[in-house]
Amino acid sequence: MQIDRESQCSSSDESSNETERGQSSSNSICIRLNLEEKWKADIVYNTLIVDKLPKRSQSKLQIDLEGNYLVVNITSNDQKSLMKSANNVFDMCQLSKNCIETVGAYKYQPIDSVKKIKEKNNSKKKNGKIN
Repeated sequence: MQIDRESQCSSSDESSNETERGQSSSNSICIRLNLEEKWKADIVYNTLIVDKLPKRSQSKLQIDLEGNYLVVNITSNDQKSLMKSANNVFDMCQLSKNCIETVGAYKYQPIDSVKKIKEKNNSKKKNGKIN
């Protein structure tokens, strides 16, 4: 993970959001993750966008996509809720990335190979080698 020193989150955005919600002391986190390629960012974005926060959560999430960067802004009055929401975002991103790697590593076996395996298993059954 790379830390971006030039934050995309501006304090003016935060203050306008606070006044819209009527909150005076909102805590916030801006997460900006480089997912290396646009298609990977799209998959992770689509995974996170459908994952709704529980109704009991006091956090508000805003998820955006900027090229191959996933940008997540989380605000909450409660620091513990903010922390849990951020952890959930990281967990979901990691899970999505792991799924992408697993599926990407999958090697397709051509039909001929599958037929040979079936024939081999059938011949073993006929010879009584398989229970």
